[in-house]
Amino acid sequence: MNHRFPIALAAGALVVAAFATPAAADLLVPPEHVGDVVGMAWDEETHRLWLAGDEADDGTLIGLTEDGEQAQINWSGDIVSVQSLAIHDGVLYIGDLGNEDGSRSEFTIFRMRNTEPGQKQYWAYVVEYPNGEPLHAETLLVSGRGNFYVVTTGDDAAIYRAPTEPSRQSLNTLTRVADAPEGVTDGVFLPDGATIALRAADGVHIIDAFTWETLAVETYVNPPEDESITAREDMLILGGVGALREAEVPTSDVTSTPGPAAEPGPTSPSPEPAPTGDASPTAPAEDDGAPAVPRNTGTFVALIIAGAVALAAGVTTYFVKG
Repeated sequence: MNHRFPIALAAGALVVAAFATPAAADLLVPPEHVGDVVGMAWDEETHRLWLAGDEADDGTLIGLTEDGEQAQINWSGDIVSVQSLAIHDGVLYIGDLGNEDGSRSEFTIFRMRNTEPGQKQYWAYVVEYPNGEPLHAETLLVSGRGNFYVVTTGDDAAIYRAPTEPSRQSLNTLTRVADAPEGVTDGVFLPDGATIALRAADGVHIIDAFTWETLAVETYVNPPEDESITAREDMLILGGVGALREAEVPTSDVTSTPGPAAEPGPTSPSPEPAPTGDASPTAPAEDDGAPAVPRNTGTFVALIIAGAVALAAGVTTYFVKG
């Protein structure tokens, strides 16, 4: 038997296997109305990715499942400039931290008891920097122990920690604990609850939150600007203006060129929030967020192309030279 024919069959099987991979192999694509994704958080319990986009300052967050199903969280309050999201133990935190014009000395962290869609009640923690400095931040972190951290950007950027038991009745003063990389646009505690990934101007920095030692830096060549970041299991999800991509957590100092992001999806109307009854934004009571985001989309596409080429070559060789 000609040995070229089994090769052709093997190549064909590779193509079939690649196309048989579930459609979930595509990264999530946010709809166009989400706009610039300034913050996002992966909810491991409900397998939904929550995005803070153009509507966040109006009190609306968009949640996406891997099949594109949309949901909303809505809340009403004194919102100025939402910059970051975090989820810890099923609780959603929203960082209203923006201060690019230097007009604010107090900032708000909203806490919602869960990530179920709908109109939400919340607890609000008002924070300030030492000496009432009017700093700008785009990053809210919540550790494995449930402690808040804020990372500023601009001159003398730093990581600040909130009191272990923050007050909802009085102003909470942050404490500076470490210097921060330049130009941090978002960050997330990794699933171990003790390691931080920061998206900085030059790439991704991995930091030990106990010692504040930098463990690894992935330096980007021609980095995308102003990306948000979250973690799903052992992978990072990064997003910017209407696009998302996945990356491995760096374990050593490396230099790389970020792969292409998913293109934004078509404009679609915002989903209606699920009715939850009356919700007072100042009430102290809390109310009671999607299959895993697949990884290695680029590898998936490369396998399809490689398999198709191999199949064509194998079939041609068999019938022409066989």
